Amino acid sequence: MVDIEVRRTAATQGELDCHEVKIDHRPDRITITQVQFADRRECRTIRASQSLTLQVPSDALLRVSAIAGELQVSGPVKAVAAESIAGHVSIAGAGTVDLVSLAGGLSLSLGDASPGSARIDSVVGVVELDVAERHDVEIRISALQGKIRSVPPDFVRLEMNDGYLLRSGTGGTPLSISSINGDLVVRRK
Repeated sequence: MVDIEVRRTAATQGELDCHEVKIDHRPDRITITQVQFADRRECRTIRASQSLTLQVPSDALLRVSAIAGELQVSGPVKAVAAESIAGHVSIAGAGTVDLVSLAGGLSLSLGDASPGSARIDSVVGVVELDVAERHDVEIRISALQGKIRSVPPDFVRLEMNDGYLLRSGTGGTPLSISSINGDLVVRRK
């Protein structure tokens, strides 16, 4: 079952009429994009936002881009790719994650999703990673403008030339995080 909730807000009705959220739902993937009608003079500069809440099947490949608001994905899902999200991103259980340019922080739970990988580039705000019951995890962090605030006791923390390496077990599930302007919190819930 696919359940997509989109909440759009704007300062005026005219600004609300200047953008839409496009949803392309195919059997093999779901693509969600915010489109602003910049070809109309009155739509070149608007004050608007969107908030998305998604429940999708566990085999879903989800692609989201250019959202001026929050993104919530309740998983598990096979894969999430998101780019240019202005609000907080919360993903509960994803096998493979590719996230670029998040302006409101990130809460990522590996949960029950199939073990895959995560690439996270350019996050402003706190990054919270819940590694769940996984004991073979490797997290590489570069360009951290904040602190590593919490790490489960079974993780080894190494300072490298290009950042940090956090490893549990043999380092099975790889996570690559670059450019965080905020703190990193790693938990096991």
